[in-house]
Parts: sequence; structure tokens; C-alpha cells
Amino acid sequence: MNKILLGVVATALSIGLLFSNAKPDGLLHVFILNVGQGDAIFARTPQGTTFLIDGGPEKKVLTELKEVLPFWGASIDYLVSTHPDRDHIEGLIAVLKRYPVRHVLFTGVYKKDYFSQEFLRLIKEKNIPVILAREDGDIALTDGVTFDVLFPFTPIIRQETVTNNLGLIAKLIYGEHEILLTADAELPEEEMLISHGVNLQADILKSGHHGSKTSSSEAFLSAINPQFVAISVGLNNSYHHPHLSTLKRYKEHQLKILRTDLDGRIEFIFSPKEIVEIKTQSKREISAPSERSFSSKDS
Repeated sequence: MNKILLGVVATALSIGLLFSNAKPDGLLHVFILNVGQGDAIFARTPQGTTFLIDGGPEKKVLTELKEVLPFWGASIDYLVSTHPDRDHIEGLIAVLKRYPVRHVLFTGVYKKDYFSQEFLRLIKEKNIPVILAREDGDIALTDGVTFDVLFPFTPIIRQETVTNNLGLIAKLIYGEHEILLTADAELPEEEMLISHGVNLQADILKSGHHGSKTSSSEAFLSAINPQFVAISVGLNNSYHHPHLSTLKRYKEHQLKILRTDLDGRIEFIFSPKEIVEIKTQSKREISAPSERSFSSKDS
């Protein structure tokens, strides 16, 4: 009987911990999920609206979501596909099959392969409202968080085979602080954003293309002027990401570098006035600055 009682107490404590970790707390939580060689970013806003930006390869995102989604009535309010490469979209297929999704946001670019076609089929089957991403189509929530679409400028509704430089670029903004989400953007997309005068400034950069040598140019980093960079990358991956030349540029810009292959899941916690805390599964201590602030919500 004592063992049964202890088990019940332990379960209750675990549920209580999950509840306290996932309930709305007036802060913006942004997680760079640990999905291996791919991208998946989850955000929970101050009033509990949820975003999932990409899903990584295979079904690893489902394990990660169990850790960050509320255990009660778990759902995704905005499921965002930046581009249809397998290491970004495959996990979204698993999410569409597992969780209720209220809206899907994507650029309109698709591929002929199974992953892109299955993604589109599930959206149609489940009758999920689709939002085609465009620069003037920001999602502004009543709790003060804005999903600020920077690219595409207008929807791109066509089939493509190479999509890295057609990816959705956006900022998550809360008060005076911002995180720039760059999908697999490489030099051509970076140069296009700069040439169009897009305001790229952000406190935190989600490294483009997993830290590839074809991304994070000197000009792009100067335009963003971040303090942190988070690299979503698989341990000992065959692409040798992140590239040494890219890491060198990050260090020359005095960025604090976080990596899912070394740090595991990364969590940034924002209030309207500051980056409150940065957590990693590795428990590495990372100081969060509170002095610097800017907002480009009107960019």
C-alpha cells in the first residue's frame, strides 16, 4: 500500500510540475527544440498561444513537444512551415497527425516529393485554415507578441526543387526584444533582405541553415547585430555543420553561441523589458543581458 501511495504522490507531483512549467505566466518562451539535424522552434506566448515553426526530420519533434506543450488540451495554434525541405517539414507531418492544429502558415512553395505532398494532403483532409505568408501579414496577438513576417514579400505559390533561399523569414517580438528566425537562408536571401532595407535587428539570431558556411555573412550579421546565436544542428552530422568559418564570424562579432548538439533544447524567456533567462538541457550557465533593447515592430 505504501508503494502504491508513493507512486500516486510521485505522479501527482510530476503532473503539478508539468502544469507549472507550461501554464501561461506573462512571459514569452521560445524553445529551439533538439531534433537532430533539422529545425524546430516552439513558442508559447504570455497568454498561452502556441507556435511551432518547422518540425525537423522524422518524428523527434513529438518527444520534444511533450516537454514544452501543456499536458491539458495540447494543441498548436499556428503551425509554420518555412520551406518544404525534409529536415524541416517531415516532423510537421507527424504533428498534424498527432495534435489539433488551428492554423497553418507557409509561403506557398511546395515540392513534388512525398513529404511536401503529404503535408498539403493532411491540411486539406483536416480542413485547417491556411495563411499564405507575406510581409504585410503579421500575426499580432492581444498579449503583445507579434510574429513579424519579413519574407516573402508576397506569397510564392509554385513548385520548386531547391527552396533554401525561398524560406519564410520572421521575427518573434515581445516588447523591446526580438528573435530572428532565418530558416535555411543562404547568401542570396540574406543579400536580398539587406538590399530591400528590411530591418533585421534582433537580440537573438536563429542561425541560418544550421551554421552552414553559405549562411550568416558578415554583412548579414552586421545588419542584425545580435548578442546570441542559436544553432539547430545534429551531433556529428555528415554536413559538418556548423562550419568553422561561420563559428569564426560569430566569435568575431562576440556572439554567445548556443548549439542543440552540445546544449540540447534551448529556451529563451522574455518579458516585455528584458531577456529574463536562458536555459539549456546541458545546464550550461548563460547570462541574459537586460540593458540593450530595441523594437522593430513597425518594420
